[in-house]
Amino acid sequence: MVQLGLDIQLPVRGFFTLEEHLLDHSLSEIESLLGYNKGRLRQGADIFILQPPAHTYDFDRMGTSVFPGHRFGGSKLQQAINGDEKKEHDMKIFQRKRLAKVVPLTIHLEAMRRFLTEPEYILLKDTYVSGKTAKETMAEWKRVFAKNPDMVTKIERDFARSSEIYQRQNINDELYPMGAGWGVPQWELKTTVMARCECRLTDYTGDRYQRVF
Repeated sequence: MVQLGLDIQLPVRGFFTLEEHLLDHSLSEIESLLGYNKGRLRQGADIFILQPPAHTYDFDRMGTSVFPGHRFGGSKLQQAINGDEKKEHDMKIFQRKRLAKVVPLTIHLEAMRRFLTEPEYILLKDTYVSGKTAKETMAEWKRVFAKNPDMVTKIERDFARSSEIYQRQNINDELYPMGAGWGVPQWELKTTVMARCECRLTDYTGDRYQRVF
């Protein structure tokens, strides 16, 4: 079932692509194109339309979804394609075309739960952030507990531990394999931008994404 999105602005981060590559595709097909593991979008997904990044330093070029972000990021090839001239060209594309982000209803934490021990899962729940970076969230908590150095130390230790878990290659390799075919172009936001939910798709093979607004 296709549910229309609410015309409400929300902050988003992470990977995005061009909307044109999602049009007329089912959740199952979008899953393969973007490089999610099989079944990740079975519970559905929200499609967000993003406001374009304001500056070239607000995003990184990440090739196509054939290159899993956790493997491609920081590589020599990724660094080579992130020159200012190439990013300026992308900025012009962003002004002409709509940018889309697919947000699975099965969040990353729940998708990776089968790889975690119960204490690890609880730790990640305690340090879970949404719409902000872990760094931003940790800074807020440290301000709240500024007069409690022991709590600040615990917060720093917990976030360091959760970061290590999130970076485990075996988990990321399972959750984010290569995109199908030639993949689709992808970029990664380095800051938060505002976006609105275009629609929610819930039928894994029956719903096909169409422009709503």
